[in-house]
Amino acid sequence: MLTDQPAPPPERELRLRLAHLVRRYAYAADLSPNALMVAPGSIQALATTPTSTDVAEQATAYWSASALGYAGLQLRAAVDHLRGLADLLTRSPAVLPAIAVSRSVIEASARAAALARPDLDRRQRAARGLAETLYDWAQQQTLPSNAPESWQPLLDRALIEAQTLAFKVSAPRRRPRTPSEPNDLIDPVPQLLEPYMRPGATEAIEVLLLPISSRMGRVAYELWSAAAHATPHGLLALAADSDSGIIFHPEEKAFVSTVAATCAGFSFAYSNRLACTGADASRWTATIQRLDAAWAQLFAARR
Repeated sequence: MLTDQPAPPPERELRLRLAHLVRRYAYAADLSPNALMVAPGSIQALATTPTSTDVAEQATAYWSASALGYAGLQLRAAVDHLRGLADLLTRSPAVLPAIAVSRSVIEASARAAALARPDLDRRQRAARGLAETLYDWAQQQTLPSNAPESWQPLLDRALIEAQTLAFKVSAPRRRPRTPSEPNDLIDPVPQLLEPYMRPGATEAIEVLLLPISSRMGRVAYELWSAAAHATPHGLLALAADSDSGIIFHPEEKAFVSTVAATCAGFSFAYSNRLACTGADASRWTATIQRLDAAWAQLFAARR
């Protein structure tokens, strides 16, 4: 049972400290508007500028730009979720909502990090931009209102230029209709195939967290699965009896590790984006170094 009473100390003190750290990441990103300013000769400038009028070259530049544009949008979503996470940590004793929001932060960060990887070549980045577009279109088609008709030219272009760039695309399939489905149900949108298939959320998050801390990632993923997907065994592992009924209360170190993994994943993704634009990242880097030290101090105090 959830209550509107504040969490008891020292738990509340810990949540306030975590919220402070989370807000600093969002604030640091807001202080880096130059992340969208593309420096001449930067990775983004070279990736998105056509070198000729060749059709394939034009397509490569266009979809590379799309990939980096999507990354910027996903990072802005992650910042918004970070602010929400900080509010949940300070204004509610509930645990599952905070973990679920942190799961949204880490997925948005994982997508952005993959699209803005500095070591991608132009063809790889163009493929990721195309894959993201086709996946997004497929998701829009499942909504009751479907995607706006104005998007159709973009889908047509994506499919044509996927062929121009010799990317393998799944064949459109007409699946059987059930009696309850409308006759005008739209067929699935073709998707890019290997080696450029868009990874699932779990794989994308694992790739993001692997160079940061695979152990921390495993701990965090158990909580993300329980909170975001309501997996029965995951929920049972968090459940505890109280005078007011069942409450969900993860082990303190696991909860701290989950928030830390969330912030680390966002930091990694945002650093990727800065590296691509060639922006001055000194202020961001200095802030992250101070935050890393604050996390180290927090973990040391709980050993």
